[in-house]
Amino acid sequence: MPIKANLILVFAILSVNTYAVVKERKHYELFYNSPYEQILADQESAKRTFNSIACIIYSNDENKKISQYYIDKLNHKTDFVWYDSFGSEKDFIAYIQKQSQVSDYMYFGCLSSIDPNVVPLIQDYFPEIEKQKNYAGGTTFVFSKSNNSEKVIDLQDFETKGKKLWSSIDENKISDSLAFSGKFSYELDGKTEWGPKFAIPLSEVMLNKNNFIDISAKVHLTGKSDDILLVATLNSTDQNFFWSGTSFDRYITNTCLDKKDWITIHHSVKLSDMNLNYPDIQLQIYVWNKGLNKFLIDDISINLRKGNPMIYGLSEKIEQ
Repeated sequence: MPIKANLILVFAILSVNTYAVVKERKHYELFYNSPYEQILADQESAKRTFNSIACIIYSNDENKKISQYYIDKLNHKTDFVWYDSFGSEKDFIAYIQKQSQVSDYMYFGCLSSIDPNVVPLIQDYFPEIEKQKNYAGGTTFVFSKSNNSEKVIDLQDFETKGKKLWSSIDENKISDSLAFSGKFSYELDGKTEWGPKFAIPLSEVMLNKNNFIDISAKVHLTGKSDDILLVATLNSTDQNFFWSGTSFDRYITNTCLDKKDWITIHHSVKLSDMNLNYPDIQLQIYVWNKGLNKFLIDDISINLRKGNPMIYGLSEKIEQ
């Protein structure tokens, strides 16, 4: 080929590939922004931008040395709380509740290995995500006390009978003795193993594979709380390929039982960690009263939360 044609061809190939790497694959944005460094930098920015803000940072034990390296490098003030300093979810909830009384905002910086239930826990007291910044392997948030604007997939409050997409509801167990909201709740009487069940095609609720499905329920215990789980499954043509559940005990404290309060139970599904290459996937959510306990349940809420499209961006397609 003539030299001129070769030069034009090489220039065209270089241009197309450079554009793909820089703009489409976001190579520099992903590869040169360490989540450890950005979590600390974003915390400093949040403190300057938002008054009255509490700060929590998550870094697991294996990576604490990396975080400490950037703390030393940036001469960063350690005026934040490490997430792993809390002994349990109950301690974490107590801290957030206390901070919500004195702070208008909360900053949370985390690696992608964080338990997906943590963000909904924070949203019990700081409902709105004011700001979210995404990195390969980590995410930072600023939460506020404004109303939550996330997409509600469905809410079962037992005020309306025969709701579409719900099953395993015995109308004789709908109780008007006590409710978290409205007039009615649902009673599991100690003889019933399976509570209300929700089912919907995943394609009808999922915007992309990085989304989270956040499930919560209000529970009022009238007895023991052994072996009760809030469960989510993914099924394809009657074959289950994903099952996960959260035990009620993770959120129940002696104080809750003494006051006979309504307790919020959370369970979140992180779609980005799953193989979703199955046909006709159906999302199912239900209460498993494995220990045959007696309790009331109300306001089962299913929400869609925006995830981090950069989380595995170095090895997978970035889906906004």
